Amino acid sequence: MDSEGNEALAEFAIRVAAQSQYEPAVAYDGLNNRYLVVWHDNTSTYDIHGRFVNADGSFPGDAFVLSNAANDQFYPSVAYDSANQRFLVAWYDFRNGEYNIYGQLVNADGTLYNNNGTISDNGNPGLQDDNFVITNAADGQYSPSIAYDNANHRFLVVWTDHRNGVNNDIYGQIVNADGTLYNNNGTISDNGNPGLQDDNFVISNAPASQNETSVAYDSSVNRFLAVWHDSRNGSDDIYGQIVNADGTLTGWTPINMALLWRPIILIGDFWLCGRTTAAVIMTYTDSL
Repeated sequence: MDSEGNEALAEFAIRVAAQSQYEPAVAYDGLNNRYLVVWHDNTSTYDIHGRFVNADGSFPGDAFVLSNAANDQFYPSVAYDSANQRFLVAWYDFRNGEYNIYGQLVNADGTLYNNNGTISDNGNPGLQDDNFVITNAADGQYSPSIAYDNANHRFLVVWTDHRNGVNNDIYGQIVNADGTLYNNNGTISDNGNPGLQDDNFVISNAPASQNETSVAYDSSVNRFLAVWHDSRNGSDDIYGQIVNADGTLTGWTPINMALLWRPIILIGDFWLCGRTTAAVIMTYTDSL
């Protein structure tokens, strides 16, 4: 699409294979003028794959593996770090017999960045020691969403979390540019075991369940907005939470009151009504 929403190129295939591919997500690298598209791919199990797409729709290379760990990996999300020219991809992962959130940093050339600063340390991308844990709390975590803080060079990952064993809540984790975890007290993964409960923080643990979260970053005030659908009132409504750059929370906001699901949010400058306008845009599924 061009800047006015017109179709600039005909549709084209990014990945065609004998097995199926699902749930794509995309982020743009404005320095190299190309996109990273990620998805979960049904090989022998579900794995996380990616491919770069140039601005003109051509491909600089083939699809590649981000994670092929044991069991299944699903539903990736991706965001771009323009300062370090790396992407963060996060997904939910069944390698340990319970769904947790894992991540992988991807360099602008498609090689995998390892937490120790090396690139794909044994030359075999997607192995377990190339990926890192964002949360491994009990009882399952699902459906991550990512936004990038370009002032502090950190990501916020948010997800649906069942660690209380009863209802789903919304949790978050700030991830540093090198893949280490930023703790609310300013330390990195305070006990050396990333993904423990005290590394993550609660965004909403209201009564009933909160699900399907999405997050965006506002660079003008250095804050994130996380949104989700919420059943605390009996029907599903959309709620939101402002999250400061250090992971602390600022109030909460009911966005709308109706039967709504799967919100997606964008914050930035958009071409609206013939001019560039700073705006918050949210989409959702509405049953009305």
